[in-house]
Amino acid sequence: MKHLFLLSASALILTACTSSNWQGGGYVGHDNTPISSPSKTHGWDASIEGQSLNKIESLQSVISGVSTDIADSLELKLVRSTPLYIAPKERSDELTSLFDHGLRSKLVERGYTLSSIITPETYNLSYTLQPTDQKDAHPSAYDFIIWDMAGEEPLMLEKRTQELPPIPKN
Repeated sequence: MKHLFLLSASALILTACTSSNWQGGGYVGHDNTPISSPSKTHGWDASIEGQSLNKIESLQSVISGVSTDIADSLELKLVRSTPLYIAPKERSDELTSLFDHGLRSKLVERGYTLSSIITPETYNLSYTLQPTDQKDAHPSAYDFIIWDMAGEEPLMLEKRTQELPPIPKN
């Protein structure tokens, strides 16, 4: 039995010394076609991208300023220790998304807590963005309105009218 064990151990040791490649060699292609990006579906014009990016940055800058003004005036009407629930009153589009982000950011910077649900302990705020109905206003002017939705009828807390730069289209 002792000899059988020594013979098995010797065979095992000798097989480990051979140059067997038991591990894979990695990815191996079956032909010489290089892996490449998919073909472009339309022409590329970098000048259009730059113009569009500048318009978006300009729009974001104006909306950030409006958000700052509204957050400043809301500070006089809200208590910081009470969480805020904020949602658009009507439909949501690209413009309301930009304003939503700006307003939420400015309120969080001021120390407010945002809530994802409406409870009796939260302020229930809503907002609308709509083209202004003021006769003397510029055609690209919008009304930014903040509503208190706690009562039976919405109560307007703040309203700002601001001319916006042209909104980029896809």
